Amino acid sequence: MNKLIIGAGAAALLALSPLTVLAAEATGMISSIDVAAGTVTLDSGDVYKLPTTVAIADFKVGQKVKITFDAQPGNLMVSAISLAPVAGAPAAGGATTPPAAAAGVGGDAGNAPSQPGAAPAAGAPSGY
Repeated sequence: MNKLIIGAGAAALLALSPLTVLAAEATGMISSIDVAAGTVTLDSGDVYKLPTTVAIADFKVGQKVKITFDAQPGNLMVSAISLAPVAGAPAAGGATTPPAAAAGVGGDAGNAPSQPGAAPAAGAPSGY
């Protein structure tokens, strides 16, 4: 019984310890890059320290990024950084699909029956 209480107490202390670091996330536009210091500043004014494994040259001022970081005394240490999707931009891999085509409106998609025995769409030529 005593071992259980001691184990639970140790776990509680560890959870409350300042050694426990929780990762946080931030998204914003890069407002400046300091290559010599290895930092990026977002439009929020927060300055993030990048690990040496990140190629700072891959990022440019004005890009929207998503940063995962650990808040340490005096530093926001980045553990991951990537480009964030920009609202209204095409999805990765190509152009956007016009809403009418995505809904099945226009083109030949509405002329052919979707299932065997189904009636053609209104206005479709007969004889299908």
